[in-house]
Amino acid sequence: MNIELRKLELLNFKGIKERTIEFGKETNIFGRNETGKTTVFDSFTWLLFGKDSANRSDFNIKTLDKNGDFIHGLEHQVTGTLVADGKEVILRRLLKENWVKKRGSADSVFSGNTTEYFINEEPKKEKDYKEYINSLIDENVFKLLANPMHFNVNTNWQDKRKILLDIVGDITDEDVINNSIKLKDLPGLLNGNSIDSFKAIIASKKKKLNEQLKAIPIRIDEINRGLPVLAEDVDYKALQAEKTKIKGEMNILESQLSNQQRIAEDFIKKQSELSVKKNKLKDLELQIEKDSMRSLNDWKMTVLELNHEKSVLERTNQNNIDTINSNRKEVEKLQEEMQLYREDYTKVFNEPFEEPDRENFVCPTCKQTLPLDDVEKQISGMLANWKSNKLKKIDEISNQGKWRKQKVSKLQEDNDRLNNLIIETELKLTKLNKEINDAQSTVNVEQSKEYQIDYNSNPEYKTLNDEIRNTEKNLLPLEHDSRVRRIHDEHQERLQEINTILASKQSIEDAQIRIKELKDEERKFSQQVADLEGQEFLAEEFIKAKVSMLENKINNTFKYVTFKMFDVQINGGITETCQALIKGVPFADANNAAKYNAGIDVINALSKFYGTTAPVFIDNREGILELIDTDSQIINLIVSKKDKVLRIEVNESIAKFEEAV
Repeated sequence: MNIELRKLELLNFKGIKERTIEFGKETNIFGRNETGKTTVFDSFTWLLFGKDSANRSDFNIKTLDKNGDFIHGLEHQVTGTLVADGKEVILRRLLKENWVKKRGSADSVFSGNTTEYFINEEPKKEKDYKEYINSLIDENVFKLLANPMHFNVNTNWQDKRKILLDIVGDITDEDVINNSIKLKDLPGLLNGNSIDSFKAIIASKKKKLNEQLKAIPIRIDEINRGLPVLAEDVDYKALQAEKTKIKGEMNILESQLSNQQRIAEDFIKKQSELSVKKNKLKDLELQIEKDSMRSLNDWKMTVLELNHEKSVLERTNQNNIDTINSNRKEVEKLQEEMQLYREDYTKVFNEPFEEPDRENFVCPTCKQTLPLDDVEKQISGMLANWKSNKLKKIDEISNQGKWRKQKVSKLQEDNDRLNNLIIETELKLTKLNKEINDAQSTVNVEQSKEYQIDYNSNPEYKTLNDEIRNTEKNLLPLEHDSRVRRIHDEHQERLQEINTILASKQSIEDAQIRIKELKDEERKFSQQVADLEGQEFLAEEFIKAKVSMLENKINNTFKYVTFKMFDVQINGGITETCQALIKGVPFADANNAAKYNAGIDVINALSKFYGTTAPVFIDNREGILELIDTDSQIINLIVSKKDKVLRIEVNESIAKFEEAV
C-alpha cells in the first residue's frame, strides 16, 4: 500500500481559521516559529487517528480568543485527499459542539462535543471509519513510516529490537552452531534447552556450588577449633592394652555380682511372701476375735449411735436458744427505733407553716415592693411546696415504722415456733438418755465376762501359722561380698578415665577423616565449577557468534545506519540492547541531519518490510543540507524568519528553500 497526501483543508483547526494545502512528491512548508507548521502534521494525524503528531488524544484543536478561552459555536474540520495505491479517497473528520435547551429555560447549554466522520463525503460511523483507516495503514506502522524520529526516539529498545528481528528474521541456534567448529559440543550440553535456559541452569548450579565451597573452610575451621588437646606423654597402646585387661576382669566380677544378685533376689522374694502370710494371719486373728466379740461390739455400737443422736439434738436445741436470744435483742432494737420514728412523725405532723413577711417581696431589678397579687401567688406556691414536702416526710417516716413493725412481728413468730421446738427436743432427750443408760448397762455386763479365744480351732489359721514357722526356720541370713563390688567399681572408674583419654584421640582421628572428606569435596566442587565455567564460556561464545551474525544480517538491511544489538558487560556477559549507530556514533550523540537521514534509512527498510509507504514529515528541515533517497512522499517543515504566515512550495529543490530561509 503506497499512500500519498494530495491535499489538506483545515477549518478552525488549532488557530488556523481556513487553509487549503496542496502536496506533491516533495513539499516544503515555510514559516516562522509558531506559525502552524507542526499544526499541519497534527491535522493529518488527527484526521487519521484522532491524535496529534506527538500521539496525544487530549490535545486542543479549538480556536481560542485573545483571553485564551474557547470560541464556542465553531465547527472544527480537517479534510484530506489521499491517493492509496493509485486510488483517490477523500477523508473528513468534523468536531462540533452540542447545545441544548433545558425545559423552562430560554438559553441553550453546552452538553459536550460530537465527532462526525466522512469517506468520499459519505457519513460513516466511528467504527466503520476506523476500520477503513486501519485497512489503509495500521496506526503504529504509520507512526514508524511518517516520522523519521519515531523509531529511534519514541520507541523503547525492546520494541525496536523486535521490529528489526521481524524484518530480517531471527537466526536459529542451529545456524550459529553450524557456523563455528568451536560450538560442535554445545548441542549435547544443551539437552534440548535454549541458550538462556542453559545459562540459567549453569548459573543456578554455580551459585549452589560456590555456596557449598564457601561453607567448607568455615566447617573445617569449626572442626579444628572443637578438637581436644592431647597430652604428649600418653602411651595410647598401653592404655588400650590396660582397657582390654580391665574389661576381661570386669566380666568375671560382673558374673560374681550377678550370682550374688540372684541369691539376693531369691531372699527378697521369700521375705516378701513371708510378709504376705503374716499379714494374712493377722487378718484371721482379727476376724476370729471379731466373731467372738460380736455381741459386745453390737451393744457398743448401739451406745455410740444413741450418743451421737443425743449430741445432735443438744446442738440443735442450743442453736434454737441462741436464735431466740438474738431475735429478742433485734426486737428491742427495732422497738426503740419505732419509738423514735413516732416522735419524728408527731414533730413533722404538728410543724406549722411560717408565712413570710409580705414586705420582703421586692423586684430583683428595681428593688420595689411587688404587687399584692404577685406576692400572694408566690406565698401560695411556697405553701404548696411546704405541704408537698411535709407529706413526703410523713410517708417516709410511716413506711420506716411499718417496715420495723412487720419485722418485729416476724421475729416474735419465729421465737414462738422455736420455743415449741425446744420443748419437743427436751422430751426426746429425756427418752434418749434412758435408752443410753440401758444400753450402757448391757455393755458393762458383757465386758465383765472373760473371753477365751482358741485361734488354732480355725483350720486355716493353723495351716498358715505352720507355713510361716517352717519358712522362718529355713530362711538363711543374706550374705554380701562387698569386696567384689568395690573392685568392680574401681575398675569401672579406671575404665571411664581410659575411655575419656582414648575418646579424645578418636575425636581427633575422626575430625581428620572428616576434614579430608571436606577437602575432597572442595576439590570436587571446584572442578565442577570449572567445568560449568567452561560450559558457560561455550554459551558466551555461542552468543557472541550469534550477536555477530545477527548484527551483520540486520546492518546489511540498512545503508546509512547500523544497530548494536548486544552489550558486553564487565564480567564478560552479554545483554540484549538495541542502539542505533551512525558511522559508529550513537544516535543520541549525532547531529540533527544525521539523525533524520538515519530515520529515513529506517523508514526505507520498514516500508519495504511492511510493503507500505506513507508521507514523511521532516521537522527543522532547514538544518539538513541533504537527505538520502527514499520512495516515500516528503513533507519538509522549514523554519523561515521572513515567512510570517505559512508558505507552501511543491517540488522545489534544496537550493531553492535554502535561499528562502
